[in-house]
Amino acid sequence: MRGGSSMNGGRHPVTGAGSPALTSCSWPKMCSWMLSCCLALQHLAVQASLLCIFHLLLLPALSEEQLHAPAASVLLARSLFACGISTLLQTTLGSRLPLVQIPSFEYLVPALVLSSHLSLGVSEDENGMAVATMCPEPHCTITESRAASLQEVSGAVLISGLVQLVLGAVGVCGWAVQRCGPMVLAPSLSIIGLSAYKEAAFFCSANWGVALLLMLFTITFSQHLGSCRLPFCAWPYVPGVSMEPSVPTLRTLSVLLPFAIVCTICSIIHHFHVSWDLPDLATAQLSWVNSTLHTPWLQLPYAGEWPLLTPRALAVGIAMAFGCSINSVGCYVLCGKLLRAPQLPPHTCNRGLCIEGLGSLLAGLLGSAGGTAASIANACAGGLTQDGSRLSVQLNALACVMLGMSPRLVGLLAYIPLAVHGGVLCVTYAVAVGMGISYFQYADIDSGRNIFIVGFTMFMALLVPRWLSVAPAHLVTGWVPLDLLFLSLLVMPVFLTGFLSFFLENTVSGTLEERGMLADSVQRKPGTSSGQPWRKGSKTSPVYGLPTWLRRLLPSSCKAFPCCFLCPMECSKELESRLLTQPWASVCFGESAFIAKACFGDTGYALLISDLSGVWYESADTEAVGQRSKELNKRLTAPVSSVLQRLHVVLSPVLAGQPHAATSFSCQRSADGLSLRVRSELSGLPFYWDFRCSPAPVATVCRHLVRPLIQMSLALQHQVQELTSMLLRKDAEIEDYRESGATLSRDRLRTEPFQEEKFLQNFMAESLPQICSAGDGHAFTSALRQLYMEVTLQEAKKARKRHHPEDIEDLAPTAETSGHPDPAPQSPADKTASLSEEATPTSSPVQKPRLPMAKAKPKKAKGLFS
Repeated sequence: MRGGSSMNGGRHPVTGAGSPALTSCSWPKMCSWMLSCCLALQHLAVQASLLCIFHLLLLPALSEEQLHAPAASVLLARSLFACGISTLLQTTLGSRLPLVQIPSFEYLVPALVLSSHLSLGVSEDENGMAVATMCPEPHCTITESRAASLQEVSGAVLISGLVQLVLGAVGVCGWAVQRCGPMVLAPSLSIIGLSAYKEAAFFCSANWGVALLLMLFTITFSQHLGSCRLPFCAWPYVPGVSMEPSVPTLRTLSVLLPFAIVCTICSIIHHFHVSWDLPDLATAQLSWVNSTLHTPWLQLPYAGEWPLLTPRALAVGIAMAFGCSINSVGCYVLCGKLLRAPQLPPHTCNRGLCIEGLGSLLAGLLGSAGGTAASIANACAGGLTQDGSRLSVQLNALACVMLGMSPRLVGLLAYIPLAVHGGVLCVTYAVAVGMGISYFQYADIDSGRNIFIVGFTMFMALLVPRWLSVAPAHLVTGWVPLDLLFLSLLVMPVFLTGFLSFFLENTVSGTLEERGMLADSVQRKPGTSSGQPWRKGSKTSPVYGLPTWLRRLLPSSCKAFPCCFLCPMECSKELESRLLTQPWASVCFGESAFIAKACFGDTGYALLISDLSGVWYESADTEAVGQRSKELNKRLTAPVSSVLQRLHVVLSPVLAGQPHAATSFSCQRSADGLSLRVRSELSGLPFYWDFRCSPAPVATVCRHLVRPLIQMSLALQHQVQELTSMLLRKDAEIEDYRESGATLSRDRLRTEPFQEEKFLQNFMAESLPQICSAGDGHAFTSALRQLYMEVTLQEAKKARKRHHPEDIEDLAPTAETSGHPDPAPQSPADKTASLSEEATPTSSPVQKPRLPMAKAKPKKAKGLFS
């Protein structure tokens, strides 16, 4: 899969570098509707298993009196409806990752704490202090006499949604993500996967044969037979071309096919009245199945009553929000890593958390027992099957919305064998454990600091919940809501791991290399400097960008609170800022000579070109690039990222003074602007492109030419003054040596005292005409390019400091974003301009003024003087 998972080798050709054919459903490309429906059904199967697990573990803690009105299938329908709406919002307005929303285990544990406390009542210890109680195991049963309140659990879900919405709106999530390195992600993802082992073992114990059979099929299809391709599952990626890659069906559907096969086998066995489940689990499932027989076919998912808001619900809701936020951030990183997506920007996490908060608000208002959070199991299933299709997730969301309005259809999910749920947990959460372990490769795991952080956080995450489940009475503050808050947080391994690892990682001293803050940045973005810190150089990728229709509705700049944390800087402004720091290069298109500069990125490109008689400019975003590619290349269908990369590859050698023979350029001027036509090849097919430049605004010309040239002139003038002062001091020093009796050992090294006026006259009369006639005004020497970059870099830093004083980054251009990956060979103009460079030592373009030096004492003659 191009841009897909790193599992199964994960070694796929770079976009635009090889064949445009896909080996599976990939990120930038919408796969066929038929395959999308199959993938949506696969997501629905995993989602249904997790929803059934959630309600099967929670509902025994609620008495029959509370469940008399809403049957289990009605509660399940409400959750499905809320998850479908949240998934649609998440893939459209939120993180834009192909993530399914479900009530995660971070909702289940606090809900069990609250329901167990309500069922058992408030007990008192030997000192008369009020003590909060909890259910010792997630699958414990409570007798009917223990009254529980589903309304209060829904109220806690409502509170958690409000807290998540606030955390995302104020930018707390994005701030935390920027400070999460491998030593935070590795233990957190590992514990997220390991935290489900009890539930997996509990459901697998219904019938280990069925669970192992599902695992065997999944492993065989995804790993051993992952490269098998069925010829009837092929579609053309490039219209009009004979290349039709087949889909590796067994790998792509390596969760759905085993799920369907095992369920079919269980149905056949059940038809012959062969029992395989454990008696107590079979009874629990049978009671659930019976409760769905009298539910309506069509019903709006509304409880008819408001959630109950109490101090206990407030405390548990806050715990739910913190636990689910940590789980969701880990899921975002996990999904991006599995799909090899670009680096996750902070605003994406903020938007995603806000959408999850809205989903939890909806779930609480509908009377659901759980909110919405990113599904770790579905993300891992997507990595296992190498499915990164956003369309399939949106189709799954639509199916959830429709099923959520039919409790009778949702009741069919109750017939899924319990062992199948356990098998799904095993094959999906195992991927999270492995992905967490893979993050250790970026840090120095031999460091004593890192060994302690990993060992301590993971050990405490397993120890504290076990201790509190056995003896919750040890946690007593005297106020029950506060007890419930601490108890709910401390029994969640995910919260403990995330909090402890984040705290220790950012407080214990260590180098960036030791902490792994450099290695992942280099691995993700080849070509960048090895000194670039983790998360600092990430650019906004179109993968996480808002839809085009929504961007058009938004104002040009979102600087008001809280939009500044939810929307990135406008793409055109970002490209303009990066274009400013690029140096001018001398290019020749046909018989015309120009100076040009260009900048390419994930969000588009910007080109500035001039013949010193006029200046032309073009800036194009991903939408414009995609439309022009379809217009100019009828036979070629390629992702926008491939087109941008190809344009970068084509134009970079020209700007570096080394044009490629297989690429031709033609230039056409008109009154409306300048058109630069390119003819090249992309994956063996003709590739055409037109840079349609219009006359540059005066402000652009001043920013890129006038102001930098004036600043360069001032810098060079200051440099000349310093060199003149240095020469005069050297003459004074030599004269002092001569007066002290020193003589020159070699007469050929004797020079006349420097006279500034005579030097300037000779320079104007002799050197200046020679320099002007050699360059014809089109040559920027290597020294001048460097000076130009330094001058514009200072201006860009000042501009960024005015707009973002809290986020000052290193704006030095890299080989990835620059149009000049390597310095061009020295031109004749460089050699002419180097006449003065040979006579003076190189120095920085702008230096601080030197303090007056005291007169040196007479020294013993050394070196040239005898």
